[in-house]
Amino acid sequence: AELTGFTSPLLAVSVHHASKRGLVACMGGEVVLVDLSTTASPKIVEQWKAHTKMAQGVSWNPQGTRFVTVSKDASASLFAAKDDSFQLVKNLPFLNEVTCMTWISETEWVVAVREDNNLHYFDETTEVAKTNMNATGDSHVSFAVLSMQASPDRSMVLCCTDKSRLIAFRAKSSFQARNFYGATVDSFDTPVCAWSHDGTFVYCTSSVNTSTLLLGQVVVWEVKSQSKLMTIDVHDKNVRTMAQHPYTEAFVTGSFDKAVKVLACGAGLS
Repeated sequence: AELTGFTSPLLAVSVHHASKRGLVACMGGEVVLVDLSTTASPKIVEQWKAHTKMAQGVSWNPQGTRFVTVSKDASASLFAAKDDSFQLVKNLPFLNEVTCMTWISETEWVVAVREDNNLHYFDETTEVAKTNMNATGDSHVSFAVLSMQASPDRSMVLCCTDKSRLIAFRAKSSFQARNFYGATVDSFDTPVCAWSHDGTFVYCTSSVNTSTLLLGQVVVWEVKSQSKLMTIDVHDKNVRTMAQHPYTEAFVTGSFDKAVKVLACGAGLS
C-alpha cells in the first residue's frame, strides 16, 4: 500500500501495533496521525503543526494514549488522547535542539538536548528529574545523545552518543549501569539503538566511511558482559533508520543506498 498527501518530507515514524495507528513526523514540523487498521489502504486521520522547524522524532507511549514529538526548534510537544483523537497538551521549550526521547512509563518520558549534559525527565508536563550524564558530576558537554531507548522493564535508558559510545543509565539517575563500545557513530549520523525484547542484548546502527570503504552496519552487544558479539554489514551506505519487530528479534533497516533489509536475530543472533 502507498500513502500520499503529506505536506513535507517524512523524517520519523512510530507505530502503535495494538491500536493499529501510526504517527509520522515531518520536515515542516507537522505530525500526522495515520489509520493502519486496513493495511491495504492506510489513511491520514489528522495533522497538527507541532513545531516551527523539522520534527525529527515522534514516539507513542506504551498504551497508545499519548505521544511526544521532538524538534530542531528546541522544543518537545506532548499530545494526549481526547475523545476519538488527540490534542496538544503543551509545547515545552528548551535551550537547544531536542535530539531524541523515550517513554519510561505510561506518563513519564525523558529527552536529550544538544549542548546539555543532563537528561530531562517529565511526568506529563512536569519536569521531575534532571540527571547529569557525566560520571564525574561536572557540567562539561563532551557528547550529544542522538538516539535513546528504554529497556523492556523501563529500569534503564540506553543512550547512543555521537562519540561511538552507548551508555545505559539507570532511569532517573546519573548512574551508568553499562557502557558499550565498538559502533562507529558521529555527529552527522542518524543512529538507532534498541534492546532485545528480553533485555539480554542491545543493538545499534553503525557506519564505516573511509576513502576506500563505505558500509552501513548493525552492531550487537550482550548487556551482562557489555561485550560486542558481532558486527553485521547490512548496506552499501549509511543506515538511515532501523525498526524492530514488536514481538520477535527481527529488524528492518533502511539506507541511503536505497535498499531495505530484513534482519532475523534469533537465539543464535544470525
